[in-house]
Amino acid sequence: MVLWVRSVRVNDVLLLPQHRGDHWLVTSAFGTFNFQWEGAQAGEIKPGWVFMVNRLPRNWPNDWRWLYFHIYRSAARHYLFLKSAPVYGLSVPHWFLIGLFGVLPAVWWRRFSRARESRWRFGHGLCRQCGYDLRATPDGGGKLQDCCPECGLFVSRP
Repeated sequence: MVLWVRSVRVNDVLLLPQHRGDHWLVTSAFGTFNFQWEGAQAGEIKPGWVFMVNRLPRNWPNDWRWLYFHIYRSAARHYLFLKSAPVYGLSVPHWFLIGLFGVLPAVWWRRFSRARESRWRFGHGLCRQCGYDLRATPDGGGKLQDCCPECGLFVSRP
C-alpha cells in the first residue's frame, strides 16, 4: 500500500543482478508494479564505451480500459554500436496486488475462524450460530432434528 502511495511521485526500482547481461527489473510507478526481463545485447563491448540508460519501453500510464494490466515486448539498447536487447514485461496494478495479498487472506481467515468456532460450539453442546446452551433443551419427542430456541437454527442431534 505504501508503494502505491509513493508511486504517484516516486519510481521505485529493483534491478537484479546489477551488471551487464540478462537481468530482472521490478518497478513501482504510476500505480502499477512492472516485472520486466531484459536480455543481454549481442556483441563485444569495447573498452571506453559508455553504458546508456534507456528509458523504460512501456508507455505510462497504462490504458484504463484494461484496468491497468499490460503485457509488453520491446527492445532496449544500452550501447550505441550493438544490436538491441529483447525486453519482456508485465504490468499489474497495485490495487490488484493489495486485494490478492491483503483482502482475500483476511476474508479467508474470517471464514476459517468462524468455521472453527462453529465446530467448537457444536462439540460443547452449544448452538453453532448463536452459542445458546442446547444441553438442557428437550429433543422434541425423539426427533433427529430440533430447532434452537434462541435463533431458530436447525440443530442435528445424534
